Amino acid sequence: MTTQSPELIELGFIAGPHGLHGECTIRVHNPNSPALATLNRLVLRTDTGSERQVQIEWVRPLSKGFGVGFRGVASREEAELLKGASVFAWRSDLGALKDDEVYLEDLRGYAAVTTTGTELGKIVAFMTTNIHILVIESTDGDELLIPALDDTFAEIDHTAKQVRLNVPDGLLEP
Repeated sequence: MTTQSPELIELGFIAGPHGLHGECTIRVHNPNSPALATLNRLVLRTDTGSERQVQIEWVRPLSKGFGVGFRGVASREEAELLKGASVFAWRSDLGALKDDEVYLEDLRGYAAVTTTGTELGKIVAFMTTNIHILVIESTDGDELLIPALDDTFAEIDHTAKQVRLNVPDGLLEP
């Protein structure tokens, strides 16, 4: 799950070292996004919450993610220490979104309702497996996991801070 400041957008995580000379494998949440290849700097955050700003020296595609070289990370051992860190970019470095695009982070705290008006709860976090998942704290205190696919989002009302969702059949049944 992600927890981050509004200035930072989570791109993925460091899966581990790649090779002997400090290269890291980054698995990105959106493999179709060109963002990583355009950036010069990132923030790495460990599970303990400590952050480290890094300068990107190069990026290359790998079969499962991207190989990235960071200034000051020159050995496999140094790269191993970064394994598991979440990878963030500054929102200002990512450029403008298209009219029909949104960062999932911007939906944190929004009310989630179905297209029929059933209140689901509040979006509190996100998970990424092979797809993005909205984590919704339901009105009765339970946790709902809803796939965040393009078809899932019927309407996003930023003024009302509400998301209307097309919930797949059977997902809300006990």
